[in-house]
Amino acid sequence: MRAVAELLTIKPSPILEVSRMSKSDNQSSGQSRHAHRRDRVLQPGILPLARMVASLFDFAERESPVLFERLGGKDRRACGDLGGLIAGLGKAIKDPAPEIRVAAVRTLGRLGQVFETYSGDVAAAAAAAVTALSAALTDADAGVREAALDGLGSFPTAASAALVDRVSRAAEDPDPRVRRASLAVLRVFGPKAALPVVAALLRVIVAPGAQNEELVQMAIEGLVDCGQDAASEAVDTLAVVVRDSRMTAGIRVAACKVLAWLGPEAESAGVPLADVLLAIGERSVPTDVRAAAAQALLQVADLPELVAPRATHDDQRQELLSVLRQAGAEATVARRAIQATWKGVQAAPSEHSAPAAGQPETTTPDATAARLASLESTLTRIARRLEATQAASPDKHAYTVAEVAELTKLGEWTVRNACNKGRIKADKSPDGLWRIPRDELVKIQNEGLPK
Repeated sequence: MRAVAELLTIKPSPILEVSRMSKSDNQSSGQSRHAHRRDRVLQPGILPLARMVASLFDFAERESPVLFERLGGKDRRACGDLGGLIAGLGKAIKDPAPEIRVAAVRTLGRLGQVFETYSGDVAAAAAAAVTALSAALTDADAGVREAALDGLGSFPTAASAALVDRVSRAAEDPDPRVRRASLAVLRVFGPKAALPVVAALLRVIVAPGAQNEELVQMAIEGLVDCGQDAASEAVDTLAVVVRDSRMTAGIRVAACKVLAWLGPEAESAGVPLADVLLAIGERSVPTDVRAAAAQALLQVADLPELVAPRATHDDQRQELLSVLRQAGAEATVARRAIQATWKGVQAAPSEHSAPAAGQPETTTPDATAARLASLESTLTRIARRLEATQAASPDKHAYTVAEVAELTKLGEWTVRNACNKGRIKADKSPDGLWRIPRDELVKIQNEGLPK
């Protein structure tokens, strides 16, 4: 029994003991250095940062084993050197092999998906990743350009007027996948850079020959992501699109839906919507477009007041009532109000009435010129609003203590002390200075200094 008990007793291995003694002897002269390293590892953010770097290496290995080895492979997987990893990926983006460039771009984009989960000094690395991805937008390979756009979509807080402009240029790319990716990224950027994104989306909508239904619809629907305040700048352009018979029915319906979403903010589009509902200026308007115009008109203006006096012919009235029935229950009240208006009122020709049968159709101004004129006016307004807000919200990813103090009217010592105590979420750059992310600055501006 004693023998069994001795076998079951766990004893230190002699080899392990020798190894420990040797390791202790080798480090005896560097006690302070070892203690400093231990203290640094125990600091908040160091271990999460190492895990983040390891996860990026894992992602790179899945994308391309060749890229993984070029980045240092297993020897550097757990190094925690985020700056070195970003630098290595930046070099890989210039590799002659397209598959290596694609893998590098996707790994940089992966950083945007994970870096907010971890603490540590990641602001500078994120900015470097965005710069590298932005440069990859001009790559000769369409797959690299598409991957770069997907990656930029992972950094919505990095959206700036300059970056939005670069992304919007990809909407004219010869490859359809790149064009779709460009519109998708603009929609992601919408909540963070509303006015620049609205301007970019409008350029897509009114571009000469803008008949690609999928892309134009994406651009129109993307206005919703920018919020009502910024999207209201697009009302005039959307009104022109709704009346443009050369646009596809899907595009015109999408424009009507956005106008309906804007509600009273789109009141100026009331008359154009009424024109479409009554088919004024066109031989025929698709029924789904007229129904969408009716639904939008119910939200933006007084439909009976705009429509009833202008429907003067029996055929026109019957078609109008039929469309309102198709528009749903919301149009029931308006339909009854229109019918009540018509009772006892004798139809008479009107300058706004539709042309009678056999008469020539009313001549309308060139639709393309109208779209371009509305775009020019809208872009001018957006530029003025951007100029007014640029001083208060500079296009930067992170700010120094002095910059935050100036923008928030706080003292530099107050801001620095809040960073030291963790009241402000900030990162230290390699030079030992605090860098405050833009989201944190906006939070301080809106809510004051955290307690």
